[in-house]
Amino acid sequence: MPLLQKTRDQEILVDSASVVPGDHIVIHVGNVIPFDGVVADGEAMINQASMTGEPLGVLRSPGSSVYAGTVVEEGEIAIREMNERVDRTLNSAFDTMTDITDKYAAVLKEYSISSASSYQTKLTELKNMFASLRNSSTELISRTRTLINRMNGDYDAYYTQYLEQLSDLSGKIETYGDTLENEYLALLSAISDSYETIQ
Repeated sequence: MPLLQKTRDQEILVDSASVVPGDHIVIHVGNVIPFDGVVADGEAMINQASMTGEPLGVLRSPGSSVYAGTVVEEGEIAIREMNERVDRTLNSAFDTMTDITDKYAAVLKEYSISSASSYQTKLTELKNMFASLRNSSTELISRTRTLINRMNGDYDAYYTQYLEQLSDLSGKIETYGDTLENEYLALLSAISDSYETIQ
């Protein structure tokens, strides 16, 4: 889907797939907002009837949240992407952790590490922690977006809370990713240094 990206001195047509964090996308009068985001520049009256049923437009200015599927009735705004960035970041982190977990399991199999080994136990613990984080992120994103679409109250406050929860979850995922990588490197080190002791 083509979008207008605001650069320093002009607007250029870009594909939605090429939008990256920090890009400002311009929404003119009559255009549908393509993704959940935050107003970076400008002011506009937004028709949120498709989401909230409100008959009148609501004013959105820098720092305000805007939602996919709503329409600019008056004015013009440039928005920063939010949800798509979060999705890509989380999915990338999960893909990386899946790769490391698979490598960990492959090393244990290749070297015939006993099922009674503490390293097998560690792998099980890591997999369980990974599954818990993935489920938590999926549930949080799905539940919050559904509630936002059904709410009849302070959307900005709720959306801000949602982003704070995602930020906290992202921090936990980053910490877990570091732990997972360190455990994998420790396993490789143990195999090279003292293979007999970890069987």
